[in-house]
Amino acid sequence: MSHPPPPPGAERRQHPRAAVEAAVTLSHGDLIVLTSIIDASLGGAFIAAPDDLVVAVGDLVVIDFGKTKRILQEARVVRVVAGPPRGFAVAWREASRDTLSALRVILPMPRPRLAAPKAAYTVADVRPRPNAPSAGGKVHHGRGRKEAAR
Repeated sequence: MSHPPPPPGAERRQHPRAAVEAAVTLSHGDLIVLTSIIDASLGGAFIAAPDDLVVAVGDLVVIDFGKTKRILQEARVVRVVAGPPRGFAVAWREASRDTLSALRVILPMPRPRLAAPKAAYTVADVRPRPNAPSAGGKVHHGRGRKEAAR
């Protein structure tokens, strides 16, 4: 059974993308450039293209996410944009565990919702102290005794 194509302009990405700012080193053929990722997802990214970098749809590039150690990820160019911003979209080819870890660092991940904490005590748990002086029917609002007596 074949599915109909999505309507024009419909979102076709499998993974939601998020705007990020991450410096990466990109290799394309013999050229190595320092550039940045503009947005990313667990499935790919949009990369700013420096003027000296020319890519075409279908080209393979290698992206190094590493700051202290090399995290290399191969990606295929899936779309080229003349600008602004000038750049290209890539899809990861078999993203490695290191790549996914690097993406989780730069991507804003939703935080799990935690259940509200249960009350430490209820009104029924509060008992007057046996030696406490009586308020004599007056409500004390935390002010000094002189103010409460007025």
